[in-house]
Amino acid sequence: MEIVVSTPDVFEVLRNLVHDYPTKTFGVGTVLQAKDAKDSIKSGAKFLMSPATVKDILVGVSESDTLYIPGGASAVVLSDAIFDKEAMNQWKFDKIYQLASHAALQGKQAVERSEC
Repeated sequence: MEIVVSTPDVFEVLRNLVHDYPTKTFGVGTVLQAKDAKDSIKSGAKFLMSPATVKDILVGVSESDTLYIPGGASAVVLSDAIFDKEAMNQWKFDKIYQLASHAALQGKQAVERSEC
């Protein structure tokens, strides 16, 4: 079972699940920071998933038996997270374009960071 790293108290949740269900396999998803990877491993994660290859995580997991599954994401679904419902309902294409452009820029910056 994968627990997303953005889950509140994710490492405590993971520790409790590992304790309560010792024969099951638990991992953490959407891991983008080496510190989160280390905390996941310390909390009992058997696997880590990332939307892209993060070199610091790759190096860190090489010292453990935790499986690292980088995704090198090729698509992302963007919906309510960037599209203002009011702008959509009122056909405010300038506002929609601004939001979509901002999201595209953030995506580009995230990809560039992961390639470093």
